[in-house]
Amino acid sequence: MDKIRYIEKTLNELFENKRGKSKYTKKYCNLNLGEYEVFTGTTIGSFGFINTYDYDKELLTYTTDGENAGTLKILKGKYSVGGHRAILFPKYKNMNLEYFEKILQKSFFDNVKRGDVPSITWQQIKNNIISIPVTLDGEFDVKKQEEIVNKYKIIDEKKLSLKNKIDYLNNVEIDFFQTEVEKFKNIFIDEIFDIKLNGNNAYFEDKNSLLYFNNLKEIYLSNNLKKVENDNSIQILTLKEKYINKINLEYIEKILQLIYFSNNKNNLKEIEKLKIDIPVDSQENFDMRKQEIILKKLNLIHKKNKKEIFEKIKLYYKNIKILDEDMCIFIPKKIKELFTITRGKGSYTKTWCRNNSGEYPVYSADNSTPLGFMKNYDYNGKYLTVSVNGIAGVIKIIEGKFSTNADRVVLIPKVANLDLGYISNILEGKLRNIAKGRKGVESKNEFTKLTKAMIEEVEVFIPFDIEGIIEEKIQKIISKKYYSINLIKENLSQQVKNLLEVNINFDI
Repeated sequence: MDKIRYIEKTLNELFENKRGKSKYTKKYCNLNLGEYEVFTGTTIGSFGFINTYDYDKELLTYTTDGENAGTLKILKGKYSVGGHRAILFPKYKNMNLEYFEKILQKSFFDNVKRGDVPSITWQQIKNNIISIPVTLDGEFDVKKQEEIVNKYKIIDEKKLSLKNKIDYLNNVEIDFFQTEVEKFKNIFIDEIFDIKLNGNNAYFEDKNSLLYFNNLKEIYLSNNLKKVENDNSIQILTLKEKYINKINLEYIEKILQLIYFSNNKNNLKEIEKLKIDIPVDSQENFDMRKQEIILKKLNLIHKKNKKEIFEKIKLYYKNIKILDEDMCIFIPKKIKELFTITRGKGSYTKTWCRNNSGEYPVYSADNSTPLGFMKNYDYNGKYLTVSVNGIAGVIKIIEGKFSTNADRVVLIPKVANLDLGYISNILEGKLRNIAKGRKGVESKNEFTKLTKAMIEEVEVFIPFDIEGIIEEKIQKIISKKYYSINLIKENLSQQVKNLLEVNINFDI
């Protein structure tokens, strides 16, 4: 098969560049509402629609600034272009726009200027050289361009497949704690109990009944003959037959106490409208063993008379988590309750490091190597640090004497017995999920951000023993379980890197 012939031209030789109109703002769109779309910096969703249009042909465009800077997009139909997007008008015939979109995308991303507002200008890219297949007579070869586009599509499908696998693993990492440690079903009380309002004096003896008092004075199980006085505020809950030996009534009693006694209001909703959390197994069946484990822990706390920790359990009863082999309860805590978050200094630049050269590293958004080294330091110890710009949300544990610039924050523990490896494993996935901006395969061409306020509000589950003390040993056990997941993830990541580095052979 004949080898493909190419001609090289600069971007400026191939296209005329024109910036969109800055007048197309949200306000303008709202005042001139219509059917024709306005495209600007965003790449997801629609910016707006107006009653006129500037273009009625297929054109290649790119975002000029913001988190999506450098992103190429082919526009079709009748539309207009806003000030955060530029248009490329072909200067030649036989130019397949999909071909140029595919081969230009990497170079556009590579030329994006990083900063608080990423940007790309025509001056930066206009002299970039592009290879275009040509026929024997030197004309652009449309057929070869289409064949090359199809090759790119095959590679893109493989990239997407591996990216989905990595996203799945990221979700496994985030959900691992919840799915492997504990699972609950949230169910209405009247689905598992028959509820009857008592209106007459009555004696009853039923091991499957539970007395409920609307006035919150008592909630208790019936285990012998009792006389119930004439009181319309009393409701009798009798376990439905199909749930006998599947529901632990003492567990229900204890959780009802947590729900009602942690609420200072006396006029609560009807019991049948109440939902309660019951542990289930992997097949979604009620798990008696786990009900008994939680009950045992709560009873031990009662016996220890640890009021403070029990108050915490009242507050977070829906989020009680268990490890079968250990007597501890996991309670969600916000990062701001566990750490003081400090942002690095904006003055620490590469120039600063050169002018103040020394032995102590300065870390920025880069999660692999320091920005530079200087003669003083701001921290001395072992800390969790988080990148807040660029590839935001990635955690790096740093030990020793070091400093950070404004692209990285340091988490300084407020409480004892925190295992940094455990916190890192639990927290990183959450931060990566809430980071705002553009994300790419394997973090390539990513521009995301986090703020201190966003990090502070994230919750992580912390194990407490029955004395109300944070369990460091349990944190270490869970960290080891994450280790095997991370090995699989690293293996897949390497596959993605290998694929991204594949050079497509255009000689077809």
